Amino acid sequence: MKPYAAGNMPQGLAKKAYAALDKAVDNAYGYKGKSTDAARVAFLFKLYQAMVM
Repeated sequence: MKPYAAGNMPQGLAKKAYAALDKAVDNAYGYKGKSTDAARVAFLFKLYQAMVM
């Protein structure tokens, strides 16, 4: 068995795993915006910024 590395996970499984992770993060932080990575990361950084200031 190969150790974990990018590209070792079957494409379909990776897509499902990332979708599940996005959904979990959205639910945990109350995110209801666009489903793009950029929009989600911007939202999370705004939360982080508010927390550290």
